[in-house]
Formats: sequence, C-alpha cells, structure tokens
Amino acid sequence: MTTKVSTSILVLSLVMFCLTGCITPKHITLPLDTSLISDEEATIIIFNDQLNRGDYTVLLDGQPVGKVSGGVPLKISVKPGEHTLNTNKKLYFKGLINRQAKKNFEAGKVYYFRLWYELGIYASSIWIDEVSPRNSYTRKMLGETQQHY
Repeated sequence: MTTKVSTSILVLSLVMFCLTGCITPKHITLPLDTSLISDEEATIIIFNDQLNRGDYTVLLDGQPVGKVSGGVPLKISVKPGEHTLNTNKKLYFKGLINRQAKKNFEAGKVYYFRLWYELGIYASSIWIDEVSPRNSYTRKMLGETQQHY
C-alpha cells in the first residue's frame, strides 16, 4: 500500500513539474521612465524587448554612452542636432552588422528606440529602430517568436 501511494505521489509530482513549464508567462511588461532629463536637451530611451542576448554597449556618435541589457533600458540626454546611435557588439565569428540609426533630435522631447537582434544565415544584425512613444514595453520570454515592429 505504501509503495502504491509513493508511486502515485511521484507520478503526480512529475506531472505537476512538467505542467509548470506550460504556464510560465511568455512575456512580461516593464515600465519606462519617460520623464525628460533636461529641458535644454533631448532624452533618448533605448530598450531591448527580446530574450536575453547579453549586454549591448550603445554608442552615440561613435562614443560609448551606456549599456542596454535584458530588462534594463538605457536613458540618456543629448544636445539638439543630428546624432548617430549604434552598438559595438562583437561575436566570436565574423558576420555581425551593427546597424546605425541617424536622427535629428530636438530639445525638450523624449525619443524611444528599440534595440533588437536579427539572426541571419551568413550575417546577423543588431538594429536600433525608433518606435512610437510608450510608458512600458513587453519583453519576450522563452518560447515566444520574434516579431518586428
């Protein structure tokens, strides 16, 4: 009798363990601090909503200004005018293209950029694309397919 109960508990425990993976959320919503850093400068918010692929060092006009990682966006201020944003991520093999975003920024405005990684057969790319204003972003988790927007 005890062996039958122990076996039943073991089987039930294994089933419960397997099912917990099925109810894991596929995404999580994270807030963004959308306040201006300075009225005399533009504020830039860069976030990565993909499954964690490490840290990305962001360059402004070729100079490092900070890092974007999993659930931690980067918020910086820049002087008004045209600026270029990109990353300097390196891979262990050739074929990574760090795409640039060029924009004319105005003082007193907040700009939102999405940093994302595109895996290719012969070359992969890291993009920084301007996106619409938002108070939060949805971060993809395991099992969710990539969508470009």
